Amino acid sequence: MENFDSKNYRDNLAEDLKDIRKTDPETAQQVLKYEKGGIRYQEAEGVAKEKRKAIQDGIGDLFEFFKGKYTKDQIALSPEEINENTKIYNGPFVKDIFKKLPLSIERVYENFPDGEVKFKEIVVGNGPKTGEEFKTAIRAAGREVQGDAAEIMKYITYSPDSKKLHLVILTEKQLGKGDDYYHGNGWNMDARALELGLKLVPAEVGPELALQYTDQPYEDRLFINSEPVHIPDEVASRANYNEVLRVISRGNDKIVLGHPKQTTGYGDKYVFARDIENEIENKNIN
Repeated sequence: MENFDSKNYRDNLAEDLKDIRKTDPETAQQVLKYEKGGIRYQEAEGVAKEKRKAIQDGIGDLFEFFKGKYTKDQIALSPEEINENTKIYNGPFVKDIFKKLPLSIERVYENFPDGEVKFKEIVVGNGPKTGEEFKTAIRAAGREVQGDAAEIMKYITYSPDSKKLHLVILTEKQLGKGDDYYHGNGWNMDARALELGLKLVPAEVGPELALQYTDQPYEDRLFINSEPVHIPDEVASRANYNEVLRVISRGNDKIVLGHPKQTTGYGDKYVFARDIENEIENKNIN
């Protein structure tokens, strides 16, 4: 049956039967019996069964893959199923999804097993306090500071106190960039991240990641979607006000400058922070 919306049919039928039952329950039963004998009802019921089976199979696949590590009640396949015990989420990336997920979440997919979201916790404010100190520490760690990064780091505001940040690392696809973008329909990465319940990171995250992301994969490139670094006018001719630091690992580890809106390569990833307003994020770490 072409262009048949089974969900719309079931919803409308349920609503109609509800109204009929209010005044004539017997007629409601006759209408339901008639509909059950029809092709539309049978097709809609078949679609519903397939969806129920897919959900069950989804839990089964995840449970089997992570055999012995998670229980089925720790797996959520929709935003409505998320609770404080959820360890794995495999479902749609709806509005504020990263606010709904508990901090204890361990694995997130939009379509398991593809595209696992990466999480990383870092602590800022308990290391170098100036751009020069960061440059020295980064080079001592065997990484290279390149381009205007050293100059920009001078003007970053560094946290005076230690605090933990919960970072989320996403691909363009996970941020909703699809074929429509390549056909000229546009796409706003930051707006999409905010819609998902994320926020821009402090600018100091770039240098901090260069020190703390010691197991960064080879040829992994992260764009740090940070708050702007405001630099003096006399430096502006060499670096834009809204440029941010990005971390690159390609054998020769580097920190370079990259504009958040510049064209990026396939496989690049983007760093945002979870927008969590609670004591875990704001509390000083002793």
